[in-house]
Amino acid sequence: MGNKKEEKVALVFGGAGELGKAVVRFLAREQHVVFFTSRKSRKRLREDIVRETGNRKVFFEKCSPVKELQVTNVVKKVLSRFGRIDWLLNFAGYDRDFNVLREAEPSASIIPQVRKVIEVDLLGSVIPVFVVEPIMRKQGQGTIITLGTTSVLDASDKNLVYQIARAGVKQMTASIRSRHRREGIRGINIVHLALGSVRNRTTFGVLNRNQRREIDRKGWLDANEDVAPFVYAILRNKVKPDEEGVIRFDAKTRWDYESN
Repeated sequence: MGNKKEEKVALVFGGAGELGKAVVRFLAREQHVVFFTSRKSRKRLREDIVRETGNRKVFFEKCSPVKELQVTNVVKKVLSRFGRIDWLLNFAGYDRDFNVLREAEPSASIIPQVRKVIEVDLLGSVIPVFVVEPIMRKQGQGTIITLGTTSVLDASDKNLVYQIARAGVKQMTASIRSRHRREGIRGINIVHLALGSVRNRTTFGVLNRNQRREIDRKGWLDANEDVAPFVYAILRNKVKPDEEGVIRFDAKTRWDYESN
């Protein structure tokens, strides 16, 4: 468990989704300060987490990560209360129609959904990073995690729409990381976590039998048991990214990490 001296201040966008919620709970159990956001009110979730973990330094703010003013206001609240942001976690993502979008092919009919995915998955990461990264540069320290998918690394014929958005997040991460190297900035660690399939109600729950079987062969990750502790290992610098800042984590690499 963390102690007072090791306490960090985390800001989690998309903190009420299946993945974000798992990470927020994990960080709260470790007794860190956690601000988490959602586009909808989640005060009840905050109360549940405080009761479960005994950590009263868990805060909720209603915020859309694609709204610059809302993001800026949340960041100001964190800074006014604790003076810094140690960890920025970007877990906002479009969580509808996964079964349809997973199979989507180029079509004019699907462009409205493409716009939504790009707005949430791409801009929902770009805006928080662009607001917080300059603050971390002034602090001289901080860790940023952006979220991606292994299908971008593999150029899969599945998840076309998600690949379009998440490829932009991956390149943003790599570009900022490269700029930090060029400018000699060493205190900021920005990484891109490329996840395999995470089993939850918005993924597994909407797939048909054949789609489930296809992913079953590759294996699923569990948000609470697998992803949350892995994210914490990244935050504690126990897992290192490649040169472009990418860390791959799927069912196969999970076993590789566990065996080492």
